Amino acid sequence: MKSCLNCEKEVENFANYCSWECQLDQATKAGGKIIAPNELPIACIHADGTMLEHEHANHPTYKFPVDVEFTGEKPKLDEWDDSFSTETHALIYTDGYIAVTLYEYTYATWSLLDGTCLGSRFHQEPGWKLSDDSIEKIKEIKHET
Repeated sequence: MKSCLNCEKEVENFANYCSWECQLDQATKAGGKIIAPNELPIACIHADGTMLEHEHANHPTYKFPVDVEFTGEKPKLDEWDDSFSTETHALIYTDGYIAVTLYEYTYATWSLLDGTCLGSRFHQEPGWKLSDDSIEKIKEIKHET
């Protein structure tokens, strides 16, 4: 066991902090900047201490997070695998017909007709799509021209 880097509580040897709140407190004490244009909870802390509502909330055209889900047939696996878990992407562009998102520093283009992926390095497997709620949320915003 060792001490939390923020509050000195005892933590497991593999951990640096006792809680997410302690990590946020430490980043704040160190002068970390907050980037949360949608006033959502902080979901990411960059190495420089910047706290963001999404890992790409600092992208110059970031709008808000959207969900991408796998709706295809998942392969039968012998062990747990989160490869097909819902992902939270950063919406960075839409014209009302397509949406461009950013996830783990990779861009993806989505159809707003049915949410299907039109192009992405990560989402080559059929079955990935924008969630219905995300499509509706995107359609409600003013579109870029």
